[in-house]
Amino acid sequence: MNFNNFITLSIISLIILPINSQNVLDHGYNNLHINTTFPQINDNISSNLISLTIIYYDKVDLSLGNITIFHNWNKLQRISGTNNEFVTLDENGITVHVRIIPLVFDEIYYVSIDDDFVKDRIKKTPLGGAKEGVWYFKTIPSDEIPVLKVSVHKGYVQLTPEGTNYFNKLNKTEQ
Repeated sequence: MNFNNFITLSIISLIILPINSQNVLDHGYNNLHINTTFPQINDNISSNLISLTIIYYDKVDLSLGNITIFHNWNKLQRISGTNNEFVTLDENGITVHVRIIPLVFDEIYYVSIDDDFVKDRIKKTPLGGAKEGVWYFKTIPSDEIPVLKVSVHKGYVQLTPEGTNYFNKLNKTEQ
């Protein structure tokens, strides 16, 4: 055997986490850190919208990246995560609100979130964002927004003696 020709091998180790229907965390944002947003992807919303909301799974801190709103693929508004006049983080540490300029009804808007718009609160590492074309919504006139209809049902409830005593001690508002 001739050992004069050596082959060098590099081994790269990757950890691939299994994703199945029971633990899929991505809700269409191509980002496993974003739980949901308001408006959600492809929502029809009132043009009276004054802020966007992003809810993350884990606690975050605001960072240097931007969030950008596009109208007809033109930049309408770009806001840095450090701009506390327009971007706020709730006390819960997972909900970010972004104040936006007024929108026109009957139009489609796209939102992109830069990587490093927020960072993981514990690890202090930048989190990925949402690329252009992923998060979009349409504004419609307020009178076309579906109204949540609440129905009233009447019925009777039989209380135990202890429940009756408790109920009778409540004032009219509490009852």
